[in-house]
Amino acid sequence: MVVKSESSPRYALDVNAERADDVVTHQWLLEEARDPERRPALSVRVVQEFTHLCDMSDDTDHSVHLISRPMHEITFATIDKPKLLSQLTCLLAELGLDIQEAHAFSTIDDYSLDVFVVTGWHLEVHS
Repeated sequence: MVVKSESSPRYALDVNAERADDVVTHQWLLEEARDPERRPALSVRVVQEFTHLCDMSDDTDHSVHLISRPMHEITFATIDKPKLLSQLTCLLAELGLDIQEAHAFSTIDDYSLDVFVVTGWHLEVHS
């Protein structure tokens, strides 16, 4: 992946460049995005479990419960164009996802790599 020269240090800071699998995934997505049949390229993975305390004041025992929700990283790679970041954030909002973090990068050959960390993706558990 060749990120625009002025963005290269930012890419190294914003993305955990020490995690080789993140960098490899980004390179793979950008390569996939070069094929019009596979564009936009997309990757989704669980990045952590978000846990917070929930005060159940309407409970008779006035207990506090831990609520755990997964956080997902969604990465898009496609041809860069004006308002792409805005379109992607609107798409995620329409899906009911809450963006916790976003990073947008452009390559020297006019591709865009957009990384979002979101909550709100409910997983179904099958037994």
